[in-house]
Amino acid sequence: MNNTVRIVKTQNVLKSYREHNKLTRQQLRKKLRCSYSLVQLIECGYRQITPGKALECELILGIPREQLCPDIFGERAA
Repeated sequence: MNNTVRIVKTQNVLKSYREHNKLTRQQLRKKLRCSYSLVQLIECGYRQITPGKALECELILGIPREQLCPDIFGERAA
């Protein structure tokens, strides 16, 4: 899968989760124990989520790692 497509899918998943749960970027970054700028960069498509952060998102937020890093973990039907 093209990296650009993967970044767009990841940003949509993370942003959709945040908006659905009525969280600000600041609140999401606290849950994920990362910087505000990292959340912003991922959501805007400038940064890829790492496999390690995808695992954290799965544990903390319940977002399947396959949706965040399908090229690493394989795709799971949504």
